[in-house]
Amino acid sequence: MLILSFSLLPGHLYAKYYHYPGSKVTPKAGDILVTSSTVSSGIIGHAAIVVNSTEIMEIRGPGYHPKVRSISSWFKSFKNTKVIRINNYTKAKHAAAWAKKYNRKAKYKITSNLQSTNPTYCSKIVYQAYTKGTSGVFPKYGKGYYWPPYNFLFKRSYHPGLHPKVVYKKGHIYKGDL
Repeated sequence: MLILSFSLLPGHLYAKYYHYPGSKVTPKAGDILVTSSTVSSGIIGHAAIVVNSTEIMEIRGPGYHPKVRSISSWFKSFKNTKVIRINNYTKAKHAAAWAKKYNRKAKYKITSNLQSTNPTYCSKIVYQAYTKGTSGVFPKYGKGYYWPPYNFLFKRSYHPGLHPKVVYKKGHIYKGDL
């Protein structure tokens, strides 16, 4: 049974508590969502970052711009999902805050420059949130690299001392080693 607590704020109904579907796991700022349910420019998968207990930041693909959406809208679209959480909540919170302010006018394009914020793609937003909004989570790469969504599912992608773990999994998705 899912229990939600609501509070009415000027013209909006906000859920104070949300759990990932069919679980007791509460989303936390900085959680990384990865799905195998999409393909864009030959890359399989999609990623987003949780920016607060009910919202994510993502860019959906060609023709879209970065946008904050509800976590529930993600799961309506992408039933096959893994959620990764790092073991440093301060870094995760800083990454989420940075992501929430991402350039909303950025265009979608997969490029090999991980430092520019325009153009961008889904997993690049998450990568940049953790390399620009904080440090010590992922190696900092510049030009000549791209970061596919499945990188988040491998321990080797994270700096030593961090212990990312899968806190939620639903459906069939690429394994990784987390």
